[in-house]
Amino acid sequence: MSISETPLDNPEERPALLTDEGGEFTWTREEVNKVVPQRRYAYVPTPELRPGSRARVRNLNSTEISAYEASNFTGIGKKTKLTLENTDARLAAWGWVDESGKLVYNPREADEVRRVGMMDGAPISRIAKKVRELSGMSVEEDDEEDKEQGKVTPNLTLSV
Repeated sequence: MSISETPLDNPEERPALLTDEGGEFTWTREEVNKVVPQRRYAYVPTPELRPGSRARVRNLNSTEISAYEASNFTGIGKKTKLTLENTDARLAAWGWVDESGKLVYNPREADEVRRVGMMDGAPISRIAKKVRELSGMSVEEDDEEDKEQGKVTPNLTLSV
């Protein structure tokens, strides 16, 4: 059986050169290139926007996560500043989709992000939290991993 024919989900059928000493699968470039990008979806209740409503959200891919994270900064070089304005609204815009999977708002358009930011904060926060979770961006998971590894994360307080 060639590497290209190797089922990824059956460890017994993987060639030995693709496993480490513990038997864990190790990716080759060929195998990575076969991976089809997957979207994960979830529904978030949004009764504050309209009774009985829900928002469909999706995970972000790596490029989208980078674009979202870059949007948290303005300026160039030494004049770079962190901006926390509309953080949840920006993330919600990146992940809020209609039933066909098309973005409801354009996260690259400031006016559209402001429109999301003007909505009731509770459902927008829930939408952003679910997008973080689906995308592997969850702060809570990082905190739990740090605690398990004995790392201490400082509590930061922002003053306005």
